[in-house]
Amino acid sequence: MDSEESEPRKDLQPICVPFVLGFLLTYTQLRAVAAKWLSHEVLASCKDDYTLHFRVVDVVQAKKERCTFLRTTDNSGEPRCLWVLRVIPSFDGKRPKYRMPEASIQRVLNAFGFDTISPLLVGSLTLT
Repeated sequence: MDSEESEPRKDLQPICVPFVLGFLLTYTQLRAVAAKWLSHEVLASCKDDYTLHFRVVDVVQAKKERCTFLRTTDNSGEPRCLWVLRVIPSFDGKRPKYRMPEASIQRVLNAFGFDTISPLLVGSLTLT
């Protein structure tokens, strides 16, 4: 067994690390989003965050939009919903130097019935 340190192999493919861009929503904010898409009856039938989340996912799939909603938690462990708008690859493990153009964000919001981002501002809204 060789005790010398070996050089890193140059022939290996870089590992792709995905970085996501989107909105980190509280479930109060998600309910505000869902109110735009779901009938009052369907929204009222969503008695918990889990049901609400999957009703919203159903709408996104029906619209065939290129985004998704993921159940997650924030840094303090509170439940959140990540509205993923884009996934950007990084091949060096560093955060990509990409900023989603405001026009692209507005187009996505318009596709879902929002004129501006302000209807989502029920509490704090984090753009990640």
